[in-house]
This record gives sequence, C-alpha cells and structure tokens, in this order.
Amino acid sequence: MSEWVESTLGDLGQFVRGRRFTKDEYVDNGLGCIHYGQVHTHFGPSATESLTFLPEDARGRLRLAAPGDVVIAATSENTEDLGKATAWLGTDDVAVHDDCYIFKHHLDPRFASLLFASPAFHHQKIQYAAGTKVTRISGADLARIEVAVPPLVEQRRIVDVMVSVDSQIRSLAEEMDRAGLCLAVARANFFDASPQAPLLDLATITAKMVDPRLPEFENMPHVGVDVIEKGTGRITDPRTAKEDRVISGKYLFEPGQVIFSKIRPALRKVALADFHGLCSADAYPLTAVEGVPPALLREALLHEPVVKAVIQMSGRTKMPKVNRKELFSISVAMPEVDDREVVAAALATLRSGSDALRAEIERLRMFRSALLGSLLNQDIEIPENYDELMETIH
Repeated sequence: MSEWVESTLGDLGQFVRGRRFTKDEYVDNGLGCIHYGQVHTHFGPSATESLTFLPEDARGRLRLAAPGDVVIAATSENTEDLGKATAWLGTDDVAVHDDCYIFKHHLDPRFASLLFASPAFHHQKIQYAAGTKVTRISGADLARIEVAVPPLVEQRRIVDVMVSVDSQIRSLAEEMDRAGLCLAVARANFFDASPQAPLLDLATITAKMVDPRLPEFENMPHVGVDVIEKGTGRITDPRTAKEDRVISGKYLFEPGQVIFSKIRPALRKVALADFHGLCSADAYPLTAVEGVPPALLREALLHEPVVKAVIQMSGRTKMPKVNRKELFSISVAMPEVDDREVVAAALATLRSGSDALRAEIERLRMFRSALLGSLLNQDIEIPENYDELMETIH
C-alpha cells in the first residue's frame, strides 16, 4: 500500500476568509464570484464557471480564489451541509463571499474537495459547529480537522473513481428531470381538456386539530411544510412532534389525505399522505370526496392554472398565504367521473417512474459516501490498473 500521511487540514494548507459582497452588486459580466449559498445549491465537487459576476473594479477590495483553490461554505442552515466544498477550476480568479473560506493547498484540487465530503470530516466538524438556526465553522477550527492524505498519484486515482460515480448520479438526475417534465406535460394535457369544478365539490377538511403534546400524539410523525419537497410533494424525513418540540394545535391526518401548504403557494408543496401523522397548521389536510381519487386531487392542485390562481389570492408579500375560504373559492379542472381512475393511474405511473429514479439516486449517493469513506480510510486500495474496481461501480 502506498504511503499515506496523517495531518491536519491546517498543516496541508491555509484557510483565508472571503470578503463581503452583496447581491445588489451583481452585474451581467465582470469578475466571477461565488456566494456561499451557491456552494450549497449549485456547485458540485468542482466548478469551472461562476454563476454571478461583480464589477471588475471591485477586484482589489475582495478576496479571490485562484484556480486550484477550494471554496468552503462556512455557514449553513444545518450541520450536515456545513463545510460543503467545491474546487475552483476556472481559468481566472474568482471572488469569494465572506461566509466562505478559501483553502490554498498543494493537493490535487478535486481530491482536496473530497476531503470536505468525507465521513471523517463530517464526524469531526460537529464538535466545532456553532449556532442553532444558522450553523457556522471558523477557519481556525477547519484547520484542526485531521485527515489522511496519499501520494499525488493515489489522490488522482481516487478522484477518477469518484468522478465516475458522480457521472452516474448526474445522468440519473437528468433522467429524473426528464421524467418530471413528462409528468408535468401529461398533467397539463389531461387537465387542460377537463371541465372545471369548484374545489368545494371535490374536497373537504375532515381532520381535527389536536394537542401534539399529549402522549397519544407526541410520537407521531410531524409534517411541517419544510419537509414537503417543492414541486414533487414528496415528504422527506419527518421528525416526531416531540422531536420538533411543537406546542400549538396540529391537524391529525390519515393515509389518503392531500396535505396542501397554504404558505408560499408558488413552491407547489402538495403531498399525498400514506401514513398517519400530524401536519402543521400552515397546511390543510384535504379529504377527497367520493368519486375523486386522492392521487388525482393532488395532481389537480399542481395543475399550473390552479397554482397561479392560488398565488394571485395569497395576498401577502413577504410570506404569501391563502386562507381556507380563499382556497375553497377556486375551481379546478377535473376529468369526468368515468375517466378519473384511468387518468389517475396514468399520472401515477409517470410519477412512480420519477420516484424510482430518485430512489436510485439516493442509493448511489449513499454508496458514494460509503465508498469515499472506505477509500480515505484505506479500506480499499486502488491498484495501478483499476478497471476491475471501476466495473463494480458501473
């Protein structure tokens, strides 16, 4: 096995904090810049092009990452994403926001980026994370994190293996996007050709409000609008009412009810429950009337004209919100009674295809994390000719 060196990130390079700039300073062209939010939402392990730009004459007052440097997001809304990193591989320097650190080093840039995604890094950073609603980590604490580093040739082999996995994930993500587009087009085609009906004739609210602190409710899943995925309506990892420390009244929902977020309707957070639980009072659990498949009701509420109608009546600017009276005043497209089950089944088939791709992506991401951990822990040694290992990935 090639010789690995145990070290701290501080011994391997220097952490330089970025410098403040605001989105109001953005221009169409000029000096590329990286905002910490972009590291979280847009950039992968490496980036070659910036998404936004600042005036060239601002270059002298800013902190710049040179090609090969790693940009680390030192601020996050959760501990899991804290320290997410991207290797800057552009052709010119790029300005870096002051909620980021620039890691200047002599490693392979993409390998250096992988260090910040390793299980060992995540395990160690927890002790340094500060803050509750927003978590932060300092450059001094990043420098204390211990890592093992192989020779440069081994670094590049590890990068090659991980790039192969990332390529598969991207390919599946693109396929999932296409499946989502197919669902949206099919939804529009079905509902555009359907007659209108008052929502009041298609759904009602039968769920009762309960006290989530009571013993019979405190351990039930709590679906806040934050765990409903925008656009898809997928419910992602709900915590219990006790874990969320909720104290105000919540709706007691059951399988087959449609959970419609009444705040920020432009996010299209409409979920179909398949379990019993509690939902936030910021959502309405809708019960489809007899003759209306619940899955079809969900798709009808995601139909673009319905979304636009709800947005128009949501009123507020900072936190748009629709009340019950307003929601039930709208009309939605709904196929004729004899066609509803067929349309619901067709849309469910398209949705299940997208869900299957999403599940495969999640499986690959878990595999990626485990593989990276094994490579960096030296549990797996990549031979000079590593075609056999690459075949196991494919």
